[in-house]
Amino acid sequence: MKKILLLKLVVLLLVTVTLAGCPRPPGLWHHNGGHGNGHQGK
Repeated sequence: MKKILLLKLVVLLLVTVTLAGCPRPPGLWHHNGGHGNGHQGK
């Protein structure tokens, strides 16, 4: 159950970031310390 919820959350985050075009509010990304955005090609 929790894995599905987590997956939905991650997808939602990715969609939000993609739509925003990359500006990341520090509050949103504080928990992953920046190691989670490497796959975006930045």
